[in-house]
Amino acid sequence: MSDAPSASVPAPAWRRLASIGYDAFLLAGIWMATTMAMTLAGQITPIANSAILRRIALFCAGFAFFGWFWTHGGQTLGMRAWRVRVERTSGGPLHASTALLRYMAGLLPAVVALFVIAQFGWIASPILAIGLLPCLFDPRRRALHDLIAGTQLVQIERDSAQGTQSQQGDQHEQHGRQAG
Repeated sequence: MSDAPSASVPAPAWRRLASIGYDAFLLAGIWMATTMAMTLAGQITPIANSAILRRIALFCAGFAFFGWFWTHGGQTLGMRAWRVRVERTSGGPLHASTALLRYMAGLLPAVVALFVIAQFGWIASPILAIGLLPCLFDPRRRALHDLIAGTQLVQIERDSAQGTQSQQGDQHEQHGRQAG
């Protein structure tokens, strides 16, 4: 399933942004559920009302989402929809440590942006794009978190993605005929 680095086609920036947008909605739902659980737990024990504990829980929930998908096939739901996959620059799948490093490096520009926005207002919001800036200059279109973690985002051809789905559909159809 993994391609050699020379055969991998870097994912275009618009696909990266589209998958980020898609996954942002999913992550927002996960964070809402986590916050709700923390709020309910706060009714039982005061320690659950800790702001630090809440931040740790949100960090862990986000990593559970991204880390699991990146280490199990290299694609989040948003990445599947836009046919992109994350892999190591060698072409291999991500290990948990690489996924954690990529996740933490991906959060770094957002944390910096939130700090700067708090100091100077929304005029500083373009700082959020700092992490994606290297995509414009790197030949493999890697973002800052890809450069730090040694990963790359590659495009998956429509034929190979559809071929797997149609083969599975044919198998289900044949099984249905045999059973009926």
